[in-house]
Amino acid sequence: MTLSIQSDYTSSISTNLPPHTVSKHEAMFYYSGISPTPPKLVYCTGSLKALWVKPVGPEAQPKLKRVHGVYGHKLNDIWSDMGPCVLSNLNTTVNICGPLTLALGLAIATTDRPDTQGTMELYFTEGGQSDKLMGLTCHHMLFKTDTKHNVEYKFRGAGVPHKYVCLLSLRCFEGLLTSIKVCISCHGIMVDIYGRDIVKLKARVKGDVNKDVAEAKKELKKTHSLLEDANVAIEELKKFYATVKKDWGNPKQRTISHIRYSSTLMCNTAPGGFTADWGTFKLDSSKFKNMFVGNFVDLGTEIPSDKFTLMMYPHKDSPTTFKYPGGHLLPLHGMISEQLMHTPDIMHTPDMLDHNNNTCLLVSKNGNSTGVTIGCTTGIFLLVHNIDSGKESMEWAIYNYNNKLGVFSAASNSGSIIVNGLGHIGGMLTGGIGKMETSDVTYITPMW
Repeated sequence: MTLSIQSDYTSSISTNLPPHTVSKHEAMFYYSGISPTPPKLVYCTGSLKALWVKPVGPEAQPKLKRVHGVYGHKLNDIWSDMGPCVLSNLNTTVNICGPLTLALGLAIATTDRPDTQGTMELYFTEGGQSDKLMGLTCHHMLFKTDTKHNVEYKFRGAGVPHKYVCLLSLRCFEGLLTSIKVCISCHGIMVDIYGRDIVKLKARVKGDVNKDVAEAKKELKKTHSLLEDANVAIEELKKFYATVKKDWGNPKQRTISHIRYSSTLMCNTAPGGFTADWGTFKLDSSKFKNMFVGNFVDLGTEIPSDKFTLMMYPHKDSPTTFKYPGGHLLPLHGMISEQLMHTPDIMHTPDMLDHNNNTCLLVSKNGNSTGVTIGCTTGIFLLVHNIDSGKESMEWAIYNYNNKLGVFSAASNSGSIIVNGLGHIGGMLTGGIGKMETSDVTYITPMW
């Protein structure tokens, strides 16, 4: 199937054209609103039932849409078996194209590739009698992976040079320093503003109107407190900046582990036909033993706790099972089952609903480049073609929460753990697709 190159016409059912053909304008604007860079419509099987009308007039605007997961559809029950069959029938060139073809969310990189950055997914131990603390992320983050480079790595033991993993790539480290300096500057601006406000408030305190004087005294006391807080923050940030440069400036100081095993990146692996893209590394116990508290996702402060909670319940009738965790740390336990991924309307009582009263399953992650984001899952697993391998894999997909809040993921988020509001683990972020460096759709390999 390809996008129609027929000349533009008024609707999807113009005569002398295939019944599912779409116009250029419909292809371009049909998905307006679902993301900053919406995809083009390829064809429309429902065009005979619902006509698409081209907006006209001096202030014509396309109708904006929202996306929601596919739940309760008959196709859900058979797609895992039927999807590959449909694809094989549609891919008419398959026979000739082969030859041509700490808290979770730590930003990490390898010392061999200090400019390539990713995210650590999970802490775990080897099991048995071993208490060695391990980390998990994507293979393609640890090693260069393309048509020429895609090999298994296994640490062979004593005498073999280690391949190290460090906290923060060069770019991330410089970004951290810059962010600290920006915060210092912002507090400095507020110090100046508070200082000028205090001068004005002192003049009001000397006024003759009792009511205004009382209000001015109240505001003056509050502003003095804010000024003091800003000055303290500046001093603390300056100390923090110096500590970061001194104790973490050299990449060797940020080395936290060495790679133990990393599997070849593979498509369509059993069971389920998902992507296998993972690698493990042994963490330096001397740097973690006094701070390690288990698997928690840091929800951060960029999304205020009240707003985050409201985002997890976009519909007023949704069940309020999520409780914002103390210290912004969401503890992880248990898994999101395959049944819940497909049928949250059945597994949840009552249903979790989105803004449009449709069943939804919301998840979040803390990624290297985008921080904490919330997204919506699909009910049907996607069947995705990998250009490098020429193979297809099933993917659990997540789309953006809405068009206003930005994307769910972007480059350097690979390895992020996906969780629901109860702290149940969904899987590992392995990639995505979009017109820019950010993703309109994010791909997840389920943890189960």
